[in-house]
Amino acid sequence: MAASLGVVRIYGTGYLDDCMNIKIGPLAYAVEIIKDLKSDDGRELFGEIDYTPQIIRLEESMTPERSRIALWHEILHGIDQCYCLGLGEQGVATLGMIMAQLLIDNPGLANNDP
Repeated sequence: MAASLGVVRIYGTGYLDDCMNIKIGPLAYAVEIIKDLKSDDGRELFGEIDYTPQIIRLEESMTPERSRIALWHEILHGIDQCYCLGLGEQGVATLGMIMAQLLIDNPGLANNDP
């Protein structure tokens, strides 16, 4: 779990408005935006996923593009953990970048309309 200065907000701003609660398999994860997000050993983080309380935390100061990538990265960690895929950090990092760019380049993919 992150050592941080606390939750800045748990509501979205623009691109995150519809992403503040994310379902991964049977589990619902809350998304929190944190100022100065850090690991337990003090490293700065773009994001993290905490499996037990089901929370994804993202660093507040990121650009919208970096936030999308970090969110996809943490979602993929959740998918990896939920379904025992064995992606590892490199697999998650690569797929996170791919998914973020795919949705930026093809916004209709996120549309639920037929």
